[in-house]
Amino acid sequence: MIVDGKIDFVWSFVLEYENGKNPHTLRKEAIRKFSYKCVNYVDITNEKDIIKLAKDVIVSGLKAKDALHLACAIFSESGYFLTTDDRLLKFKTENIRLLNPLQFISEMEDNL
Repeated sequence: MIVDGKIDFVWSFVLEYENGKNPHTLRKEAIRKFSYKCVNYVDITNEKDIIKLAKDVIVSGLKAKDALHLACAIFSESGYFLTTDDRLLKFKTENIRLLNPLQFISEMEDNL
């Protein structure tokens, strides 16, 4: 759906940082190449706004890195945040829908 331009893909400085730490060279390179398909990039220049959003999320008990990922998605005004992290999936907000990839695919298929 991303490749076909049916949905937009957002990348962030947090994802860039985490991918840079990936010890698997082939995976890291594949992810880096895939990141070029993003339509919106949340960069470090928005750090203060993102940290403010992340602090609001951390209060709920989420880890700092997870909160930063979610804050970047909210900051970019994304409609969805995909994760397989059960803790993140339990987080509730009106700003974005948190789904696991299978839920998202099912929902997208229903809308086609």
